[in-house]
Amino acid sequence: MPFGYRRIDQRTLELDPKQAKRVQFAFQKYASELCTDGEIARMINDQGYRTKNKTGEAPFAKDSVRGLLTNPFYTGVVMYKGEIFPGRHPAIIGQETFDKVLRLRRKRYAGWKGFTSQGPRTYPAAGFLVCEECGTRYRGRTTRNTRYYYDPGNSEYKRNCVQKKMIIATHVE
Repeated sequence: MPFGYRRIDQRTLELDPKQAKRVQFAFQKYASELCTDGEIARMINDQGYRTKNKTGEAPFAKDSVRGLLTNPFYTGVVMYKGEIFPGRHPAIIGQETFDKVLRLRRKRYAGWKGFTSQGPRTYPAAGFLVCEECGTRYRGRTTRNTRYYYDPGNSEYKRNCVQKKMIIATHVE
């Protein structure tokens, strides 16, 4: 269930007023062109809000903000098999604001291909490796031409974890 809503029954959602204001806040901040996904995540976390995922509640990260800002569900629609249909849920933001944020994101990331001159970097174990102590999923990173998996728990989620933070990719693949 997307952040900003709560379930009434099996098929009905209603706004969670406090969370819905944070969704509007995120869209307004991004639309102002003054904040990045990571900065918005930090501001929402500082206000005490958490997102829910498969492993429970977690602080917002830039990736969860990216998912929020690119989700058309917040405009009151649902996607089914690639088509858009009116939803049964109330919209939190207007279509105009959503479209503006998407335009800004396309402009900000125009030309970014997600790979470097060495070619695309793939991390097949990302999302499967989980820190035993804090439950955070490992992500891929390359430093000085060496591929690693790292635990973003302390740096991005402010979790106090003493597990080894980086693993050389070839050791687990």
